[in-house]
Amino acid sequence: MKRGDRKPRTPSKRVAKKSPPQNKRKRATPKRTPRKRTANKHTVLHVKKGVRQAVYGFYTISVVFLILVMISLAFLLYQWKNYQITEYVKDIQQLKAEVLRLDSERSRYQARINTELMKYYRIARVAEKKLGLKPAIQKPTPLTVNKQRLQYYVQKDQKEKE
Repeated sequence: MKRGDRKPRTPSKRVAKKSPPQNKRKRATPKRTPRKRTANKHTVLHVKKGVRQAVYGFYTISVVFLILVMISLAFLLYQWKNYQITEYVKDIQQLKAEVLRLDSERSRYQARINTELMKYYRIARVAEKKLGLKPAIQKPTPLTVNKQRLQYYVQKDQKEKE
């Protein structure tokens, strides 16, 4: 069937209404004519379709926005982690420098203590006061020993021990 080929309408089984009596007053406003259903359906369908498209567009925009927010948050967390790592590296370097400074200071103090302990006058004073020794008449003379000779005697002592 083509569009133009429609069946003729069959008369409906409705009972024809009686015409209103003539003595009644006519209305001042005309009666409302019922709207065509097809036009109303098309309008409703177009409105629904427009609303559906608007909601879908809003949904798409909100999903894209959320994805961008998540990506930016991930990037910020990554950058914050890198910043924290660099801060920790700086702190570690400062602590290493402080450890080196303290080690050098400790070694300087240890050397100073050793030199103070080994001074002749201090040894003589301690020997006299605590041990009751008398000072030597002559100043002690340091002995110098050749390194090769010292090694020779060290090896000789080791052989004798065995």
